[in-house]
Amino acid sequence: MTLRDRVEQLARRAVSRGLRALRSVASAVRDRRRPDVSPSTPPPTAVDQPASAQAPSPFDRSDLVASYRWLAREGLTVLNEGPGIREYQPLYGVSEEDRARFPEPRRLVDERWQHIREHLPGSGSAMDVGSQHGWFTFKLAEHGLLALGIEGSSRAYQVAQWLTLYNDTKRTSFWQLTVDAESVRQLPAVDVVVCMAIFHHWVRVQGMEAATSIMQSLADRCRDRMFFETGQVGDTTSFDRSSIEVMGDNPREWIEGFLLGLGFSEVTEIAELSRSTRNDRKRYLMLATR
Repeated sequence: MTLRDRVEQLARRAVSRGLRALRSVASAVRDRRRPDVSPSTPPPTAVDQPASAQAPSPFDRSDLVASYRWLAREGLTVLNEGPGIREYQPLYGVSEEDRARFPEPRRLVDERWQHIREHLPGSGSAMDVGSQHGWFTFKLAEHGLLALGIEGSSRAYQVAQWLTLYNDTKRTSFWQLTVDAESVRQLPAVDVVVCMAIFHHWVRVQGMEAATSIMQSLADRCRDRMFFETGQVGDTTSFDRSSIEVMGDNPREWIEGFLLGLGFSEVTEIAELSRSTRNDRKRYLMLATR
């Protein structure tokens, strides 16, 4: 079966299940509002009514949520065909049984989240720039923030959308947007900005000047604090070394000065962590505050 056939099959199943769910809801509402009583017959008393009629049970939303999860699981399975789902972040909220279908993640996100969580406000808004599959976005929402994920990759964005459905999440939203010096101006102001392992890609693709302009715009839209991590010379070959080498021999000092130059009043190193499961070279996780 081709990918196109699989998608069409998925769509037919989705429509079928969706119609059944809507009919079920409509039936439940109709039964609760208009009991089947003939006008010529006096309404039965509570004693005359069977137990089920005396207290009609509300519609069980768990059936609809189960349909959402089934549909999302199928959608993720389709995305995993062909190029596949990139083995980057874990798929948030996916059950152990379903997780076996997908590649093992290589980003060490759990330990990063433990450090970030300690420095988060209990409420407010957050924006995860370069959100990939949305793992940090979902965790920010789980913590109690309204969370927006920004992702340029169409496939990663679709994964995040399916995971939103899979988890029936209400406090997250995702935008597909290739961030550059112009498009970044479309982003909203938020309390918290999370900028993890994306800056060096901006440097590689757009150059240091454009990457710095993007960071300045993000800083201008950050009302409270920013969490920042980037590639450093020696830990990867995926970015333009000639541009990032401005860090010199002391990347921590350079990053601190860079973030202060964007207008933050204080910059703190909150952790030094391994890059990934395949590369134990360290990167600094920094917190910049207003």
